[in-house]
Amino acid sequence: MFMILKNIMNMEDRVPIYTVHDNFITTVLFTKVVPNAYIKTIAEGRNPLFYINHYIINNLVKDYFQKKKINEDYNLILDTSFISDILRKRLPSSLNKKMKDKKIQCFIDAYENYVKTVCKNDDVSISAYLDNLDRFKHEMYK
Repeated sequence: MFMILKNIMNMEDRVPIYTVHDNFITTVLFTKVVPNAYIKTIAEGRNPLFYINHYIINNLVKDYFQKKKINEDYNLILDTSFISDILRKRLPSSLNKKMKDKKIQCFIDAYENYVKTVCKNDDVSISAYLDNLDRFKHEMYK
């Protein structure tokens, strides 16, 4: 969403944008400009998993392990046990175990479901992910 809005803001025409949560709308005059900017951002931008991993590593991992060198290659599928361990350490101690487990599982499920959806089969690897994402980008330009 951020990257799409950034691309729209950098356009020569001043495009009025109104956002609500993860949706955005514009005036009638720009109804063709906004979808094209969206398609261009998805098709030409980095893969979404890059941004998801970037968020996880920069907001959950980096400051927690300030002294350790973190692999900043965001083009990978993170191990869910790693994510679970980090979340377990980061969630407030005031949360009871049941609530922590529920929040962690929700996060893990969302991450895994996204990756599995893009991979489209049992081959949940970064190469399968990137191959299917490339096919999707190609379809967007048809």
